[in-house]
Order: sequence, then structure tokens, then C-alpha cells
Amino acid sequence: STLIPTYLYVENWKSTSSNIVFNIENLKNAVTILARYLSFASFEVPYILGGSTSQRLAVIQSNIWVTPFAIYLLLFGFLLIGAYIFVFIKNKNEDAWRKIKYLTLGIYVLTFFSFFFSIKGPSSHTFFIVFPMVTFYSFYCHAWLLEKYKYWKHFMLTALISCLFFYTSLAIFNYHNKSIYKDRARVVKAINEKNYKTLGNRRSETWQNGY
Repeated sequence: STLIPTYLYVENWKSTSSNIVFNIENLKNAVTILARYLSFASFEVPYILGGSTSQRLAVIQSNIWVTPFAIYLLLFGFLLIGAYIFVFIKNKNEDAWRKIKYLTLGIYVLTFFSFFFSIKGPSSHTFFIVFPMVTFYSFYCHAWLLEKYKYWKHFMLTALISCLFFYTSLAIFNYHNKSIYKDRARVVKAINEKNYKTLGNRRSETWQNGY
């Protein structure tokens, strides 16, 4: 929507306007976008572990003891998405909850319709800006669940403990496999020479145009 003035008044913006198309295919992504939208306030274990099955298994296999904690967070993450939908329907409170409830729904609808005018698919990073809203919504959901179901506190406590082990394992793996300290000498050289190309090239340089 912020691009509308540019679209109307700028004569030559061909490189940008090509990104705006009517994408009717997005109609089938309603559930996908909703799941990814709500998962911002959940445990996105697959996304955190890596972009492919092999990458995810590599993290788990490097510290096999973290498997039960990862599985718990994975399952609880799915449960949270269902719980957010359940509370939306079941919670009949008024005042602040009602405002947060429909604001959260409205932002989802806006996000969903936005993809009808984009060549980009609904990857989570393309609408991560809505993360705070989903988080605020989740707080209201947890408050209601804690009030209605005493065992919900145990679920949350177990998730918290699992996170301590899960993220410790992930940090250890990243330190040994992805951290810049693994190749610190090259990083220091790039800084001293003020030459970022020592570490890598920008995509625009590879493609010979902007991105």
C-alpha cells in the first residue's frame, strides 16, 4: 500500500513495478500464511535448525542428547498454533482482548491479500514485521489458558526447560560450524584491509545489477 503513490506518480519505475502482479495463485496459501503467521509466537524448530532436512539432521546428530527436547518443542509448537485458534473462538472476554483479537485477525487478512499483488511467495521472512502483533496476541491467549487449564503451566515450564537445552545445543553447533571465529584470521584480514570481498561478494556484484 505504501507503493501506491509511487505507482501513480512516478513515470519510470519499471524495475520495481515488475514485482507487482495480480497473483491469483495466492488463494491456495490461506492456511499456509495463517500457520506461518501464528508460528511467529510458537517454536519454529524446523526453521531454526536449518533450511533442509540434511541441515536439520546435522544439528541434531552433532548433539544427539538434544533429540527429546527438540521433539517436545516441535510438538508443542504445533499445539500452540492450534491453541491460538482455539482461544480465538472460545474466549468470550471483552475490552482489551476483543481489540487485540480482531486487530490480529485484521493484520492476517491484510497480509493474506497483500500476496495477491506480489511475485514473492509467502515465506515467513517476507512478513516478519507482524511478529510483535502475534506475540501480543499470544500473551492474551496464554493468560486465558493458564486461567482455564492448570496443566498449561506445566506445558510452558517444560518448554522453557527444553529451550535451555535446545538452544545450548544449537549454539555449540553454530560455534563449531558457522561462527566467524571458525575462520577468525580471514575476518581480521578483511577488517584490517577494509575489503569485504575477502569474505564474500554482494549479490548485486554477481548479478551485475541491483536486487
